[in-house]
Amino acid sequence: MLYLQNNYLSGAIPESISNCTRLESLDLSLNNINGTLPASLGKLGELRDLILWQNFLEGEIRASLENLDKLEHLILDYNGLIGIIPSELSKCKELNWISLARNQLSGPIPAWLGQLSNLAILKLSNNSFSGPILAELGNCQSLVWLDLNINQLNGSIPAELAKQSGKMNIGLVIGRRRKRIGEKNGGCYDVSINGFNHRRYLVMA
Repeated sequence: MLYLQNNYLSGAIPESISNCTRLESLDLSLNNINGTLPASLGKLGELRDLILWQNFLEGEIRASLENLDKLEHLILDYNGLIGIIPSELSKCKELNWISLARNQLSGPIPAWLGQLSNLAILKLSNNSFSGPILAELGNCQSLVWLDLNINQLNGSIPAELAKQSGKMNIGLVIGRRRKRIGEKNGGCYDVSINGFNHRRYLVMA
């Protein structure tokens, strides 16, 4: 484990990080780290936690992360990452926390996220994601926190989100531009400040 969060570290993450072949948890959050995510992170086959939020990282999320088949937590909020969420991440079947908020990511929300049966937290707010919220997200049986606010999403909110949603009840969705599925029984869906096209109520018995 390597926990160096909340220091004044600067510079790039070195490619030589791949030499730490037994590393299970890497937390460099709350620093001044810049540059891109090194492709060599994909060689850390034992890694379960990749926590790099609140830095100055840029560039794209590396497709090489597909090799991290034990990865559970991918937390990259508050950086300058661009591009799409790479489809290669669909191979990381153990993911239960994906947090990419406050970057410059774009493109559609991937349908394969609905195949992650352990996914409990998905935070994609404050980016430029576009297109609809896909019904496939309703297949995430463990999902208790979905935050998609402040993007460029459109269409309607799929009723399938009420199908599983971590066994939680879902409150009502209100408004035209701002739509929030309320917090209830410990879970929260936030889809406010998007471009949804009509009022919808989701009720789960």
